[in-house]
Amino acid sequence: MSDDSIIAIPLRNLLAIIFAVAVAVVGYFEVTNRIAMAERDLALITSQVEMNSGFRVGWPLGEFGSLPADAEQDRELLAIRDRMAMMWEEIEENDEWIDEFNMQVEIAYLTMRVESLEKIVESRHSSVE
Repeated sequence: MSDDSIIAIPLRNLLAIIFAVAVAVVGYFEVTNRIAMAERDLALITSQVEMNSGFRVGWPLGEFGSLPADAEQDRELLAIRDRMAMMWEEIEENDEWIDEFNMQVEIAYLTMRVESLEKIVESRHSSVE
């Protein structure tokens, strides 16, 4: 073998070899590109999962602040709590009046019941005579 050696190969075979090499090169670059894209997507997803995990833990602890709606709800809850405290205070102040009213209603009911029973007893007593 020397520099002047001649290799004879049919043109059809030479084109087939060149085409096969081109397909292999394109396939190699396509596979490496897809692997790189998959690795990039995996890194992004991992980053997002870590951020979400941090947010999931930090939000209830108040590390990220609060929404305006949360502040409004807190104000409304405090107002409701204060209103309920005032109502309980008023109920406690009127407790004796409520008890007295209940007693009057019960006395009126018992009076009506006694009168009704007296009528029944009188009607039975008069029918026996």
